[in-house]
Amino acid sequence: MNHSLFSRLFGAFMLLVLTVSAAFVAVTFTGIRASYLHSQSADLSALAITLHEQIKPLLEHGHFADVQPLVTRIDQQIHRRITVINMDGSVIADSEGKPQLMENHSGRPEIQEAIKGNVGRAVRYSTTVKQDMLYVAVPLSLASAAPEHYIIRVSMLVSEFNALIHTLKLHLLKTTGIIVLLALAGAIVVSRTLSRSLKELQSAAETMAQGDFSARVKIHSSREIMALGHSFNTMAAKINDLFAEVSGRTEEINTILSAINESLFVVSKDGRILMANAGFKVVCRQSSIEGRYYWEIFREPAFENLIKQSLAGAPHTKGSFEHGGLSYVCGISKLPTGDEYVVLLQDITEEKKLETVKKDLIANVSHELRTPLTAIKGFVETLEDTADSEEKRYLDIISRHTDRLIHIVEDLLLLSEVENPLFTLQLQPQNLVTVINDIIVMFQPRVNDKKLRITLKTDAEQYRVMIDTSKFEQVLINLIDNAVKYTDHGEIIISLHKDTEKIIMEIADTGPGIPSGLLTRIFERFFVADTSRSKKIGGTGLGLSIVKHIVNIHEGSITVSSTIGKGTTFTVTLPAVHQ
Repeated sequence: MNHSLFSRLFGAFMLLVLTVSAAFVAVTFTGIRASYLHSQSADLSALAITLHEQIKPLLEHGHFADVQPLVTRIDQQIHRRITVINMDGSVIADSEGKPQLMENHSGRPEIQEAIKGNVGRAVRYSTTVKQDMLYVAVPLSLASAAPEHYIIRVSMLVSEFNALIHTLKLHLLKTTGIIVLLALAGAIVVSRTLSRSLKELQSAAETMAQGDFSARVKIHSSREIMALGHSFNTMAAKINDLFAEVSGRTEEINTILSAINESLFVVSKDGRILMANAGFKVVCRQSSIEGRYYWEIFREPAFENLIKQSLAGAPHTKGSFEHGGLSYVCGISKLPTGDEYVVLLQDITEEKKLETVKKDLIANVSHELRTPLTAIKGFVETLEDTADSEEKRYLDIISRHTDRLIHIVEDLLLLSEVENPLFTLQLQPQNLVTVINDIIVMFQPRVNDKKLRITLKTDAEQYRVMIDTSKFEQVLINLIDNAVKYTDHGEIIISLHKDTEKIIMEIADTGPGIPSGLLTRIFERFFVADTSRSKKIGGTGLGLSIVKHIVNIHEGSITVSSTIGKGTTFTVTLPAVHQ
């Protein structure tokens, strides 16, 4: 059940006032009763000492029979029960009973205390008078030189002072009731004031929750509540300013997103799309996609794998796939401010088509050029047999450039072959040491002519890999050929070693090195680091591009490092085959 703020405040005040009042009445009444009992006990103790002066002579002279009439007469005068008791607990005289019929009093708590030499006090039920009584027992001696002691016990009916205490209790309750009523009246006023102020704050807060940040409160209450209202108004003003700023930023972001031609959307950790631009909605062919799961909107296994990789913790993921006859490049990045991911889809269909056309053109042109170039080469060789020295010089130039064109055509055809999606490798297990040694033998004459050294360093005899031997030999030929071409002195070192599940091959030379700014481009088609030297030694600029493609289709990788004046190192990594 929902109670109003006033009822809860008033209920709390009322509970507090009633609890404090009840505690006050209980403590006060207990204190008054204890104080009155203490006062009566002191009076009875003083009375016992006074009676001692009258009873003492009789006991000293052994007139025990005269003690009974004396205490009876005094009881009739002062209305207090008087009992004279020996230290052994036997009753000598009692003003309201017959001593010879009374039991031994040594077990009474007040008598036990008096036997110890203290003033004993007790409130208990009397079996003689059949009522609750207040007892005070005082130990006294007969004479200073005599060792005998006795106890005078004086008692009174509890009912005598219960009436007085009851009257005091009534007055206390009346006074407390008046105080409670005044306190509750004050509680009503305070509760209404506080509830009215807090209701104004609540109403203003609900207005803000509905999106109206212009809500303000006017509170005329206590200083603290007014300070709270002022703080609320200040907070509302700041929230209003921040909301206006956020709204402006949101409009800017939406404008920017709308202006982006690529498809872009933001996905949460659980896979829900938080926002998307118009480009992505066009790709999905749906206008309302926010709040839905990405797999409901865009079903493509390769795309879903990229998303799952990112959601699994990868900060940046990139890949490509085809969907609906179109080719896309997808990039996914995690936002640094939370568990959201930005997904960007770029349509590269036209670029793919253009690349395909370019590859087809190169392949077709290469095929068409190979036949006439071969014919030119044959005719040049035929003419050289009958030409004079001057004519041979020109024929040598024609032959050299024809060879260069033939090499370019052959490299282009090989590159087109390995780039073809339908191309398959003829894989078989090979010992990489044997393959490298066979290629080294091919280059040994050229190495000797340049007075270089070529060395294979291994720490094992077997480096088993799955390769297409003819294609991988092309990798070794190109890399070693480049090392021999560009190294004028020193050596070429080929080293092999294993790293967990990989075999790593390094081909290092002591050539002039490659500038660091060109290292990222050396695997591009037709790119040469030293144009003048490449033309002189007959380089085509396609060898490293062929190498990279062949290594990649072998599920390997290739990297390069170089230092100017010290040489270049190519590192090829291939999956190892367990024997």
